[in-house]
Amino acid sequence: MGAKNMTQSVSTSELFLSRQALIFLKAAETRNLSVTGQFFGLTQSAVSRAMIDWEKQWGCSLFDRTSRPISLTAEGKVLQQELNKQLEEFLNLAEEIKQKNRLKPILRIGCVESMSVDLLPQLIIRLKSKTKRLTTVIATSNSLYRQLREGQLDIIISSDPSAELSGLKQVLIFQEGSLIVLPKRFEGDPCCESWQGLQFCGIPFIKYHHATGGGKLNDVFFRSLGISLTNQLEVDSNSTMLSLIAEGVGWTISRVSTILQNKARCLIPC
Repeated sequence: MGAKNMTQSVSTSELFLSRQALIFLKAAETRNLSVTGQFFGLTQSAVSRAMIDWEKQWGCSLFDRTSRPISLTAEGKVLQQELNKQLEEFLNLAEEIKQKNRLKPILRIGCVESMSVDLLPQLIIRLKSKTKRLTTVIATSNSLYRQLREGQLDIIISSDPSAELSGLKQVLIFQEGSLIVLPKRFEGDPCCESWQGLQFCGIPFIKYHHATGGGKLNDVFFRSLGISLTNQLEVDSNSTMLSLIAEGVGWTISRVSTILQNKARCLIPC
């Protein structure tokens, strides 16, 4: 390796060689202790002391100081060649590592709440070593689609299959069934056995916000059955929805993943 490369990569070289070794290589290149000192921000006497200590560690003279400019002894030349060889290999490796790191993508992932506990953490674990930086956002399907269109996200995990985004690839991850979710006190109640019974069970239907994937799925489902349910409450959070149901405020239709994510709650799907 040429001394020029060492000079251009001192900070990286210090990861591999000691300060004394780098001073030695620079002094061997310049053959001038004063110039070497200027390069490292040291006085000439400080460089001289460093090289004397360096020679003591090697147990031999590395510089011939009887002539001007100074020159390397036979031992010094061997050491210079070996250090330059090893340093060049190290700098090449360091550059390769930096290039690979630059090639790793910066990835921004958006995910619906129902997938944020089981699916998203596993995805983060698998992608962590393959990305330079990984950012995740939890939001409703409608908000995620908007952020994707605006270039704020690179990938979204959504529960709304109805959205059409031209020029973007959509992949089906999995399908899941829906469940009627009621307060625990309705366990075994015959009102759960029919839609008519649910409409007159004494508590209202709690609607998922129309902009959420769950809300859109439920709207399509009820339209297909020709059922119209009056509702006073509309929420866009699974945890809020299930907390309200646990308090006996109402009932809803939700997905299996939502129930699994909130399995600690005292809810009985009917």
